[in-house]
Amino acid sequence: TLIVAPETFPGVGETLVALDAATGTRRWAWEMTGTGGRIDSTPLCVNGCVYAAKLVSRVNALGALHLLCADAGNGSILREREIGPPTWHSFMALAAAHGMIYALTFDGSLRAFDALSGDLAWEQIGAVPLTQYYACDQSITVAFGKLFAGSTTGLKAFDPQTGMPVDFSPIAFNCSASPVVVSGGTARPLVFAGTDTGIINAFNAQTHEHLWQFAGEHGPQYYWPRMACDSAR
Repeated sequence: TLIVAPETFPGVGETLVALDAATGTRRWAWEMTGTGGRIDSTPLCVNGCVYAAKLVSRVNALGALHLLCADAGNGSILREREIGPPTWHSFMALAAAHGMIYALTFDGSLRAFDALSGDLAWEQIGAVPLTQYYACDQSITVAFGKLFAGSTTGLKAFDPQTGMPVDFSPIAFNCSASPVVVSGGTARPLVFAGTDTGIINAFNAQTHEHLWQFAGEHGPQYYWPRMACDSAR
């Protein structure tokens, strides 16, 4: 099943659609018409469930951000809980590992939820400083025994089991809207993060050493680079 979150205005049309991955046939859809809501995250599919953030708002009004857990087969809502204060704009980055669902919200707060029960395992309020309104390309990544997130002050790392911060980035840079990409295994544990001026930094994920920096052919530019990595090369 392919889960798609179309861009919509609050309360207008579909906000989450499930398609047959082989044929493109629609299996189910969430309709938010008249309810004042929209999806504010990339959907996350784990073990037959789909997770997504929903901003519950109406035109010219603040709204609350909710984390939804639904059956990926039929779209029925299994759990829903409010996360964070009412807001005009929001986003949520999601990741899954160690039987947890991790969520980074627009206010820079990190939370971990038990994937089976939905119970809150831990939270770090405001632990990841973000560039407000420009964090839609942000991602969180769990690898090498750490939870990584980009911030306005550098690459942040946390213990994924307890949420305790891990002293990581040896240099300060703004990577608050950059995806965090990892590569390699225990022999070559690498983590990459881009900056607001287009520079890419590489670190050893275990020793935290800053390995190299790349600025591109035309030098630093005012944007956050999008990245992917072929782990085999």
